[in-house]
Amino acid sequence: MGTDAESQSIVTQSSPEVDITEGGKNIIRPDVLDSIMLAKMTREMTQIRRYFEDITAKGFISPMTLNITQVRQEIVLPYVAQAMTIINNTALAGGSIVYVWINTLMKPPHTMNPGEVFNINFINHVLAKVYFQCDPGNTSIVRAVPQE
Repeated sequence: MGTDAESQSIVTQSSPEVDITEGGKNIIRPDVLDSIMLAKMTREMTQIRRYFEDITAKGFISPMTLNITQVRQEIVLPYVAQAMTIINNTALAGGSIVYVWINTLMKPPHTMNPGEVFNINFINHVLAKVYFQCDPGNTSIVRAVPQE
């Protein structure tokens, strides 16, 4: 009498390979083609969903009022924002020009005249840092409203 291992052996039989041909050319089986197409569509739908999640605002806003001087100020936002409205509020108070850099100091600044509103809207980029500065001897009050 054999051991338990011998009596419990499993016999597997591989199915024969079947080539599907049409006009003498090999073609992909319809069930395999369906699986490939479904996998591709699932991947693309996931990418589309992630894109829409990225561009959908979360509704967070953090308004802030800043006194801008000749000393450059770096504002690190409390969260990564997609949009920001900046208002140079000093039009009536004899304010000055404010220079604004977005995310980097390596590009030329945006120049804001007194009373000007500057809207930043990113869809595929993030807004993480904003830099402000006035000309020497000048000051200005800026209201910044980042939005996520």
